[in-house]
Amino acid sequence: MLESIADNVWGVRSSLKTGLGAVFPLRATVIRLADGGLWIHSPVRFSDADAAEIDALGPVRHIVAPNAFHHLYAGHAAKRWPGATVSKSPPLVKKRPDLAPAHVLGEGPPAWSTDEIDLVELGGAPMVREFAFFHRASGALMLTDSAFNITEPATTWSGIWFRLTGAYKVFTQSRIYAMVIKDKAAAAASGRHVLSWPIRLVVPCHGECVTTDAHAALGRAWAKMLAG
Repeated sequence: MLESIADNVWGVRSSLKTGLGAVFPLRATVIRLADGGLWIHSPVRFSDADAAEIDALGPVRHIVAPNAFHHLYAGHAAKRWPGATVSKSPPLVKKRPDLAPAHVLGEGPPAWSTDEIDLVELGGAPMVREFAFFHRASGALMLTDSAFNITEPATTWSGIWFRLTGAYKVFTQSRIYAMVIKDKAAAAASGRHVLSWPIRLVVPCHGECVTTDAHAALGRAWAKMLAG
């Protein structure tokens, strides 16, 4: 079921149980571009009802797999909308060769206009290779694993897991993401780049949207990363 997030921005919620037993909330973000085409960030497993609601918004033209881990349902989305171009993080070139036709994020201009949606790689974390995306018209920033905002864990064990990772009921960067940062200077520089955008809303894949003082909230969530 589509949820309205901002003008021409919608979310579709789902969840994923990991091998460790924790349940992660998921969100795909759907944006309608100026030409009427749709851009989908980090697809979830869309039901037929979800797909029908998305189709009612316009034709799906772009599907984005934004980091090395958020690709599980990109293939399902590509099969539903075979006319869409898939953009994928560089590690997915080898990991998911089936995601084609594909544009590799960070290699040449994207398949959509950066006048509408800008992007930057969050540097210094080669295991993840996450890209952040900024929708200029709404001021919405889409993030994947670089920040969580899980306010109500789905299960008791999930709550314990998020406590252990430092991401329990708080908008923050988890200890796990911090551990995979290998180049602190690069991570800090890319974080500052993101914060140069006029962010009014943060839309994480994991957890609730940040709608109040979002720019400052992200600065606090990324404080350790920004310190380099």
